[in-house]
This record gives sequence, C-alpha cells and structure tokens, in this order.
Amino acid sequence: MKKLLFCYLVLIAFNGISQNMGRCGFLEAQDYLFKSDTTAKQRFESLMQQSEVETRSTNKMSSAPLYTIPVVFHILHNGGTENISDAQVLDALAILNRDFNKANADTSNIVGAFQNIAADCNIEFKLATLDEQSNCTSGITRHYDNNTNWAINSSSYQHTWNRNRYLNIYVVKSMPSGIAGYTYLPGTTSPQMDAIVILYNYVGSIGTASPYGSRSLTHEVGHWFNLQHVWGSTNQPGVSCGDDGVGDTPLTKGFSFCNLSNAAQCTPGVTENVQNYMEYAFCSVMFTQGQRNRMHNSLNSALAGRSNLSTPSNLAITGVVNPSGFCAPKAEFESNSKVTCVGNSLSFNDYSYNGVVTDWEWSSPSASNTSTLQNGILQFTQAGMASVKLKVSNAFGSDSLIKQELIVLAANGSGSLNLTQGFESGVIPDTLWLRSLPQFGGSFQTTTQSAKTGTSSLWLNNYFDNPSEAVSFFSPSFSFQSFSPALLSFYYAYTQKASTDHDAFKVYASTNCGASWNQLFSKTGSVLSTTGTYSNSAFYAAANDYKFETIDLSAFANQNLYLKFEFTPDETGSGNNIFIDDINISGLASLQERGLGTSEVLVYPNPFTSGFKLKGSQSKNISSIKVMDASSRLLPMEIKIDEHGDFVYLPKDDLANGLYFLILTDTETKRVLKLIKE
Repeated sequence: MKKLLFCYLVLIAFNGISQNMGRCGFLEAQDYLFKSDTTAKQRFESLMQQSEVETRSTNKMSSAPLYTIPVVFHILHNGGTENISDAQVLDALAILNRDFNKANADTSNIVGAFQNIAADCNIEFKLATLDEQSNCTSGITRHYDNNTNWAINSSSYQHTWNRNRYLNIYVVKSMPSGIAGYTYLPGTTSPQMDAIVILYNYVGSIGTASPYGSRSLTHEVGHWFNLQHVWGSTNQPGVSCGDDGVGDTPLTKGFSFCNLSNAAQCTPGVTENVQNYMEYAFCSVMFTQGQRNRMHNSLNSALAGRSNLSTPSNLAITGVVNPSGFCAPKAEFESNSKVTCVGNSLSFNDYSYNGVVTDWEWSSPSASNTSTLQNGILQFTQAGMASVKLKVSNAFGSDSLIKQELIVLAANGSGSLNLTQGFESGVIPDTLWLRSLPQFGGSFQTTTQSAKTGTSSLWLNNYFDNPSEAVSFFSPSFSFQSFSPALLSFYYAYTQKASTDHDAFKVYASTNCGASWNQLFSKTGSVLSTTGTYSNSAFYAAANDYKFETIDLSAFANQNLYLKFEFTPDETGSGNNIFIDDINISGLASLQERGLGTSEVLVYPNPFTSGFKLKGSQSKNISSIKVMDASSRLLPMEIKIDEHGDFVYLPKDDLANGLYFLILTDTETKRVLKLIKE
C-alpha cells in the first residue's frame, strides 16, 4: 500500500472571522489501499517500526554531519500565473534552507518547553546544475502540460528525474479536493511517483505566494524525509491523541489553529508541540532533535535511494559541488513592459542561466540601436509587432533567444476620428492596429466567417485555439487636441460554451503610451454573452447575434488616446468564440452649451427604433434640427404630428443600428445630443 500525504485548504471560523487556516493535511489512503494489498501493509508497518526503533536509539547529536540535497523543480503550466518565476523558486529554496537549519528569526517565539530541543537539522538544499544526461540545467524545468491541473495518478508524473539523485518537486496549478500539496513516505511508492507535488501559490513567499503559506514546502519535505504529523498517521488533527514515533514530540491530538495557552490535552501537565513544522497550527517554527535524528536515519538508509543523495559522487553528478562552471549559458529575458510607442526606449532584464555570462548583445529590427549591457536598453523607431533578440556567451559557447512579444504603438495622432473600423480591408495586425500574442494558443485576427456589417470582423478562435493568457488588440492614437471627444462605439458577439464559463472582455484607454491603462468597459461570463450557450460546437455569430456598446470618452478631451480591447479566457480553458466589428471613434467640434441645457430639452425615446420626440420648456425655441451620423454626414428628416399633437422626427433613410448625433439650434447657440438607434 501507499501511504499518501496530502496538503489541503481548510476554512475555519475563529472568533467569528473565517480564516484560511489550512496548509497541509494527511489523507489516510492506507485503509482502502491496504484492503487489496496486505503484503504492502505489512511492509509499511515494518518500516515504521524500524524507524521508531532507530529514532529512540539514536542519541542527541552534538555535531551532526551536513547533508546536501540536489533539488529540481518541475513547473507544469498552461502559460498562466502558475508558471512562476525563477525568483519565486529561489525564494522557496531559501525558506527551506532557513527552516531546516534553524536560521529563522521566529525561533525566539518557541515556548519554553521546547526551546532546548529545537533542532538545526544540518540539511541544505541546492538546485541541481546538471540533469540526468549531464546537460547543464538551472534546476528549474518548465513544461507546457495539462497535468498542471493535477490528477493523483502515476500518469501525471511525466517529468520525474532519478529519485536516487534528486529531490523532485512538481509545481502545479490545481489539485483535487482543495489539496495544496502532498508526497509519499520513503519506500511506499514507485520511483516515478516519489516526488513532492505542491500548488504554485504555496511555493515561497513572493510572486503568486504569500508568507502565510510559505512553510508548506517545509512541511512536505519533512514527510519526504519520513516524518509523520506529530499526532500520527491521520488527516484529522484534534480527533484523538496520537504518536508520530519520535521520542521528544509529546503525545498530541494535533491542532488546526495556534493554541499556545491550552496545549496539554493528552497528558496532564505535558505541553504539546503546537509550533512544530509537522503540525497544522500555522505557527510553525521548529523541528525537534528527535525529528532531526529520524530524518538523518532516512538519509542514511538505502530505502528509496535517500542515502545516495548527499554522497560526494552524487553531488558531483548533479552539479551541486561544481555549479555550471564549464557550461555555455542559455539565454532568457523579459521586458519591463510589453507595450511602448514609436520613439520610446524600453529596458530588458537578463535572466540567462546554466553558465556565467560574460557578453550580452541585444537587438531588434524595430530599434535604432543595439546594446551590450546585461540589462539592455533599445529605442524603437518602427511601429508594429517587434521582435527582440538576446545573444549571450562565455568561454564555453553562446546561445540566442528571439521573442516576438513587444507592441510598438504608432505615433500620436496616427488614428482618424469619425472612423468606423469594420475590418473590411487589410489584415490585423498592421502598423496601426496591433495585437498581442499569447505564449500558447490563438490571438485576434480578421475573419470572413462572421460580420455585423459587410463581410469581415475581428475574432478570437477561443473554441479550438484557446489562448493560454489574456490577449489584446490595440488601436492607433486618436488626437483630441482640437476636438471634443464624443463616443467610442462597437459591436461584439460572444457565447459561453457552458454556463459556468467566465471568459472576460474589457476595454481600456491610455494617455501615456501604454504605461498605464484606464478600464472603460468590462463584462464576463453570462453577462458578456449575447446569445445562448453553444456547448458542443464552435460559435459563429450571425448579424443579429451582435450587441451594440457605447463608451463616453469625454474624460479624455484634449489628449492623445490609445485603446486596448482585451479578452481573458476562463482559467479552465473552456469557452467559445468572440467577434468584434464596426469600432467607431467619433469626435465633433466643440459647441457652446448655453441656451439649450440638457435639462431643458428631452429627447425620447433614446435609444429609438423608428422616430423620436423633443420635449421641454425650451423645445419650442429650437430653430433647426439636424441628425448627423458618426462620419459627420447629415441625414434627411421628416416631421409628423402624432395623436397627441406632438412632433415626431423620423429619419428618411433606413438607419442602421448605432450612434448618431442630434444638433439643435436656437437663436443663440447649438447643442449636440447623442442618439442611439436600436
């Protein structure tokens, strides 16, 4: 049988406040697995008894040897935030080394009963620099793998390195039943499955993680070194008093919250070790000397290859004692921003690994310069999708990496006001309308499979080519220096694949060349949908599936404005297609607003379907009424009198649904009101 150690999340109400108190739990898989494998059960019990005898017979170590453990992190991802940074992994490793060597400052908080037995475990963890084939490595592998949504079975463990040489840690996006992480005790599973699996937001204390759950990995590594929970082999603290087979951890029920004032529940007068790393109390600060001895016994046992890990030969084979000194570097970098403008400079951060870099060379076809700085700076002179190349080298060789992920927006005033962008000609992206590219999956592109008007629209194939992250398309710059902004309008069509999908569509505006963005519009899930769900087929919108949206741009008067349309796929990877058509940015000349205030003249109904009326105390003073479309074209009108004697204004042309402007004139001034035809 396999005794399976799971970490999970628990919601506990404490003093009337719900708190996320869970870190690690121990799911007792022993019972149902042992029913079909009595031999495994006997073997496991024998191993546990042997460990207990070894622990109790080992004297306290006054000068323990140092055990160095080669580590490899396997990050499984679909291109989302679960693809955590190297910096976050290094932070997690630093926390492991701190906790296992009693270098944590909060040891000062240990209660008096355990101050003298809190242990420096003399175990250090280092990232491997050579892989199983003796190739250079950073000790961090990344795999675009659907197993990031982890299932607990052998087929999930596709990337495990030799457990006799490495501690394997899988970082994943999700696990069943709220589990945050788990591992197996030594000798109770196959070599392929002898690894720690942990959620991406429980790795380290920075990035996607937080200090609150940062010791989850400490807890799991303790299990990997053959430590049980302090209350024994169950997943349920606080139920019954239990023993973990370690002599200096008192009998305890276990705690799911930090209770230092009433920690003598099993043996009167004997304080229980609530602050132990193998507890659930979330005030963990220590291992005991007995736990250290038990872990050392594991590291000196051939069981599951643990005794080979810290041998000099293995440290040499895994590159721990000679980290990458003879390896050519591997290029890696990120930009400080994904968006800039023509004429601007942008800096890039070098994250190259494997070998020590001595020379850097940065370049781009869209830039006017090259750079030899470690963190390069390039000035971009061509609008469009820009690729950036980094070449790194040392005495052992060189490596180059090209990324086409940068958006260089066109210059100020590059867009035309009173424009209707119907995507009828040209191909997106061009030098004005640009798009981002996800790491994996599709992005926005023109299509003739659907349109609100004409024959083309912009779409995202979210059904068959679901992007791995948010994707956007960007407008040119619209200069409102001499215009009073009126309105942004557009049509879109979207449907869910399932009612639980949470795809999101947002529109942003920037006045500082993409350095920051103001959100103008946001819809998600069923609110975003313009028609029913399409669960078994891709959605291709008919003209009547489109919905008309308008956004007031008056806050951006006398500024240069860029627009960003962003689609964020549901994190489960499901969802259906979205289409955008007939984007209109309207700017009308500034008009005086005295004499005909909006409170004095009312247009109704608005939106209108066929005609509209004017009402108000000043409506009789109007000398001229004109209707203009977004391209400033005047539309012919006729006037009828209804049964109530009110004037009804009817456009003579058969107007398409959309935005129009009503221009009212009296003897002193003009007034512009917005009309929407539905």
